[in-house]
Amino acid sequence: MPEDIISSIQESVIQGRMNKDDEGMDEGMIGQPGVTELVEKALASGLSIQNIITKG
Repeated sequence: MPEDIISSIQESVIQGRMNKDDEGMDEGMIGQPGVTELVEKALASGLSIQNIITKG
């Protein structure tokens, strides 16, 4: 699961999606979690800040 969250964070960064209200470069992504929501989810699941920053 941590790898899934990290992967989603990486994709949202590439897409330029700060939060769920951002569309990103690929249309149709509005409403899906963005970087902000994904980082909050990662922290809540116990992932360390260091892993989020270095891998995400």
